[in-house]
Amino acid sequence: MDIQDLTRLEEKVEALLQYCSELKDERNKLAARAAEQEEKIKELEQKVQEFETERNDVKTRVTNILSKLEALDLSSEESSEGPLFE
Repeated sequence: MDIQDLTRLEEKVEALLQYCSELKDERNKLAARAAEQEEKIKELEQKVQEFETERNDVKTRVTNILSKLEALDLSSEESSEGPLFE
């Protein structure tokens, strides 16, 4: 092995080390991005849960209002069947 071979080997090793360093940097950036995305997913899941809870509350309230309206309507029908309409 002469000096030229050793120089080429040294250059290839340096290139490989640089490539490994770039890959590590990219991996770290991707890991950070994945962590950010996971956090966003958790936030969105929380919002979905809040919206579902709110929707169920609204559904319950609307159902109660409709029940009261039906009861009011039934009581007005019963009173309209009295002797005033005979």
